[in-house]
Amino acid sequence: MAQVRQATSALRPKGTSQPALKDFPAMAATAPKKAAKVTYTYTDEAPMLATHALFPIIKAFCCHADVPVELKDISVAGRVIAQFPECLTAEQQAGDILSELGRLAQRGEANIIKLPNVSASIPQLKE
Repeated sequence: MAQVRQATSALRPKGTSQPALKDFPAMAATAPKKAAKVTYTYTDEAPMLATHALFPIIKAFCCHADVPVELKDISVAGRVIAQFPECLTAEQQAGDILSELGRLAQRGEANIIKLPNVSASIPQLKE
């Protein structure tokens, strides 16, 4: 923990602070009025370790920019649970997150992070 504090203080020396958006009038005028939000997808596929390892890093960067990060479960288990709500109690039921993200991706303000599958081909990764 002490190493983290040392690294943090080294990155932000005493007497300095991050510039605020108001310090840049041109940026403040074009800044979106609605607060941005990052949606990070949780999967249970092959890159699960990478998904879990990158999430705290994304969260830390977004925290400094006052951008909230929400975790959405698009794992196979989560999708199966969403498809059979009649077999579950009210507390076990979950919404269809994948469809929700599909609708969100069609809007201009969506910020979705999903790591590619290990089995994805090169053309799929280039799209």
